[in-house]
Amino acid sequence: MSETIKPIPDIYSNQDYGLGEAIDFEREEWKRAALCADPAYKDVNFFLERGESSKAAKQVCAECDVQEECLNYAEDNNERFGIWGGKSRRKRQKINQGQ
Repeated sequence: MSETIKPIPDIYSNQDYGLGEAIDFEREEWKRAALCADPAYKDVNFFLERGESSKAAKQVCAECDVQEECLNYAEDNNERFGIWGGKSRRKRQKINQGQ
């Protein structure tokens, strides 16, 4: 049996990849101001494999003006993967658990 692999959604487009609703830029305006959307940071990986360093991604987030909005988005949408608002999934879970 062959498995269909869906592309990783481009969070900056209005395309719906079948993983949920397309992004409403009026509600998600903060994404346009996110440093990770800047082509200067295109080589920084925010979606890491196990064991990869998150240092570069977290450094970009630390300088970003919309870090709080990004973190809130990840929490509101139960993002399981990636660095959002400078936090890994594990760190976001600890914050939500009040630790």
